[in-house]
Amino acid sequence: MDRRSVRLLSVTLLLVALLAPASLASAAPAGTEHWHDVFEQDVVECGLALHERFDVRGSFVENTRGRDQLWYGAVRIHGTYTLTNPDDGRTWQLRFAFNDADIDVRLNDDGTATLTVLRAGRWLWTASTGLRVLDAGVMFYEMIWDYDADDGTFIRELRSAGNFQSEGRSWCDDVHTALG
Repeated sequence: MDRRSVRLLSVTLLLVALLAPASLASAAPAGTEHWHDVFEQDVVECGLALHERFDVRGSFVENTRGRDQLWYGAVRIHGTYTLTNPDDGRTWQLRFAFNDADIDVRLNDDGTATLTVLRAGRWLWTASTGLRVLDAGVMFYEMIWDYDADDGTFIRELRSAGNFQSEGRSWCDDVHTALG
């Protein structure tokens, strides 16, 4: 998985972890949370001074399943992530809409859990220069989480599969092509 996908997956997972009303360890009864977050900041990305804007809406549903009452989650998210070069007004924007659902949760002996997540949706990057990159369709991710941590900390991705046009692309090359 490339830097662009890892960065956005990390942002998504952070939002889910922060907004989930109960921790992974507590295995609370079913609950639903809705949110709308907007933030902006100046960043340096690939050597360029840029302005970043993130606007996301979503909902998160949690439940426990099975004999061991393991925690499962599902999230529906849509929004935009935009990088703008303030010197020339060029933009590199991600429009995304997807549903994620935990389809398998396995406890490991070390206090972690292996989660298999099914994603259906799209991540479409477009630039004012005409550059376009699309990740879409049905994808799956297998990842390790610290199941004992109160915030359900993401540790690492094991593997993923799906239609990733961004696979193998250079994030910095795309940023420079899109933004100068």
